Amino acid sequence: EGTQYSEGMTVSQARSQDVAIRYVKGVGPARAALLAQLGIERVEDALYYAPRRYEDRSRLVAIRDLKAGELASVRAKILAKGVRRARRGLAIVEAAFGDASGVVHGVWFHQPYLAQQLRIGEEFVLYGKVEGRRRLQFVHPELERVDEDGDSSLHTGRIVPVYPLTSRVGQRWFRSLIARLVEESAGQARDALPQALRERHGFPELAPALRQLHFPDSWEALEAAKRRLAYEELLLLQLVLAQRRARMVAT
Repeated sequence: EGTQYSEGMTVSQARSQDVAIRYVKGVGPARAALLAQLGIERVEDALYYAPRRYEDRSRLVAIRDLKAGELASVRAKILAKGVRRARRGLAIVEAAFGDASGVVHGVWFHQPYLAQQLRIGEEFVLYGKVEGRRRLQFVHPELERVDEDGDSSLHTGRIVPVYPLTSRVGQRWFRSLIARLVEESAGQARDALPQALRERHGFPELAPALRQLHFPDSWEALEAAKRRLAYEELLLLQLVLAQRRARMVAT
């Protein structure tokens, strides 16, 4: 408290858990006020802000195996795209995506800028609910461009965290923020569990546990992280209660 930080500094330039979230690059006062409504005022608060649930977007489905009404992830190339205007000037962006097994369409409303970002021949991973009968399509799917090395990133192609947020804090932006904070500062967070205690219970260290809490490599790794963090929370609560009892006895 009382420490002054420069706007937009990286978390690694100070003790991460003590940095106010507003000073993290890309946050600023306005977004910090929104995050404060979620109880996130420092970087440490963000690191411990657990997802509400997770979506398994790691299993890619061939387009021919898509079924209406199901959530699915596909990896496909853009074959065609276009923008059409509906009544009252509503812009509807449509794109056809194909893999070796078939074609599926993506549809977006109120986002004409997407037409410039979607380039024919580029490969994407799409995730969302499959709709339609004769023509299967995703409406407003999560969309992630596949990098040249064949990897996508945070929002598709993996077990993806979904956080309890307000309508003014988007999942994609918050997910990206958490990924950056985990990368920069999880290793600096204070580990409350001694090594001997961790080894006795088979718990991971704090930094890997925080990474797996937000971006798990597997469901098993997620459960191991949750067990470790739940144990830590219970232990710290017991210590606080013990200190209170000791003060009451002393008085």
